[in-house]
Amino acid sequence: MTAIEYATKIPQLEEVFVIYSSLTRSPYVSCEEEDYKSELNFFDEVIMYIKEDVAKSKAKELEDADIPVVVMKVPNDQLLLMFSELYLFGVDGFRIHTEEGSFFYLLDEIVRRPDYSKLPEEKRPLENPGLQLSMLYFMQEIRRKTVDKTSRKLHDLEEEMIANVMRSKFLVPVKETERDGKKEAELLMMKMNDDSVMIPIFSDAAIFSRFAGKGEIQAIIMPVDKLGTLKLPENVTGFNINPNGASVPIRKEYLEKLLQTSTWKV
Repeated sequence: MTAIEYATKIPQLEEVFVIYSSLTRSPYVSCEEEDYKSELNFFDEVIMYIKEDVAKSKAKELEDADIPVVVMKVPNDQLLLMFSELYLFGVDGFRIHTEEGSFFYLLDEIVRRPDYSKLPEEKRPLENPGLQLSMLYFMQEIRRKTVDKTSRKLHDLEEEMIANVMRSKFLVPVKETERDGKKEAELLMMKMNDDSVMIPIFSDAAIFSRFAGKGEIQAIIMPVDKLGTLKLPENVTGFNINPNGASVPIRKEYLEKLLQTSTWKV
């Protein structure tokens, strides 16, 4: 069976098993060389299987290589949502391992990317796929037990992530409160594992919505240079990007130094 023939089966699959990174709580991403349409090229991709035992075998292989992962089951009624959300992570596609063979697909071969071009800019949902992808790669590497923190690879991954941070806008969650008869927007705060306190911020509308749910939490879109000048409570040390995902902490003083450097000005 060819990849084209198998593509018609994908929407009817009862379930798929996706490899997720334990370090980012997001799909595990890797850059792989693929022979796509008779041309070799490198693609950022995720891995999935139709058999749970085979997926667990792959997870064990990755664990043995100090790449902590888990296997996540995605039922049929969540397939479309999963493929659509992969666009948010900036990946090119996915490789699915089946009984008929192993097939690579670009995302747009399976699901159409939402087109917001006809919406006014202020009504378009915030997306930062380049930032998301660079955060996943960096956090997958730096949180490994055997990571070499002086390696060129880690340095390059961090540089790419920071470059994306400095050209991005973020969703800053706020809760409306009333004081002395006046309504005010109050910043949310969260305690980190080291007991420091940070402001949660989000790179994407979809990720923010999973954090906020249907409660009273709203969000303000803020470019990174405005974050650097934001007056924070004395006990707050900085910002945590996507705490319900990759969870990347950035201290306020570090962000201020970056903004003062001409290389990073946005």
